[in-house]
Amino acid sequence: MLLWPLLLAAAFFGPPPARAAGNCFCSNPCQDYSLHDCDSVAECVSDEPGYFHCQCPRGFYDVSPERLTKPGRKCKKIVDECALGTHECDTNADCVDTAEGYSCRCKSGYQDRSPDPLNAPGRSCRKAEPKEPIAVL
Repeated sequence: MLLWPLLLAAAFFGPPPARAAGNCFCSNPCQDYSLHDCDSVAECVSDEPGYFHCQCPRGFYDVSPERLTKPGRKCKKIVDECALGTHECDTNADCVDTAEGYSCRCKSGYQDRSPDPLNAPGRSCRKAEPKEPIAVL
């Protein structure tokens, strides 16, 4: 089955460009923006005539809907909200930068009292209540 490898390659590397006269792929899709769908900041790489793949540059991360099969179609600039101070972490929480944004973690000795601790932890941290010792008889 010769068709299967071609379909697999087309799914991974993107659609081939329009054919020139005859059955030959005669162009590099990276040289013509109308022949590829890479993000405007992504690098288009063509190792073989008619095929390409896209790569988000350093300082950006890939948020493409089909990131595994069609990478570099949508790139987002990495922003360090923790360093910029644009996060919403409580003053008693540590801000942890991630590629997708940031997360907050209440510091030791504080309990998370955030309204939505599963999706947005560390937005409200309160001093932990001392626990009563349990008497053993």
